[in-house]
Amino acid sequence: MSRYGTTIDSEISAIQNLGQRSVSAESLARRARIDEISNGIYQRQLLTDLGDVDYVYRGVSSDLLDIYKVTGKITDPSGRPNSYFSLEYTDTPALFGSKVQVPDQPDVLLKIPVSELVDPKVPRPYWNTATEGFEYRVNSYPKYGVGGNHQFTSGTNSFSEDWIVPGWGNQ
Repeated sequence: MSRYGTTIDSEISAIQNLGQRSVSAESLARRARIDEISNGIYQRQLLTDLGDVDYVYRGVSSDLLDIYKVTGKITDPSGRPNSYFSLEYTDTPALFGSKVQVPDQPDVLLKIPVSELVDPKVPRPYWNTATEGFEYRVNSYPKYGVGGNHQFTSGTNSFSEDWIVPGWGNQ
């Protein structure tokens, strides 16, 4: 028996073997409940943190910026408020890209008023594709950089060219 005890050992084993063998309904229900509680904790922390700042940041390509100018708001490609934002300002495109783990280095930084955000949420790991857990502080995926910034998904009610941070990247 390990230092965690037999119950936790069996749950750890079940998690490690998920997909390789069936897991009890009770174990799945417990994990779902833990995930639900975690979501509430992270959401409350995000809303508290957003209440403490006036602006959030989004690094984008010039091409994406052109889309925002046309649509008049920030959304994901499907039109939903599911784009990534950061609580922290970062001085350079390379560092920003590394700290928020984007595959392509942004060349434009937007400084967005918190009041413009729509439905902010803490994402799941792996670009919001994981089925469990939350990633409020960006993990380190060495292929993309060091991570470390606080992140969340959201959209905006509008878009203003006044949000463009001058002198950052190619601007």
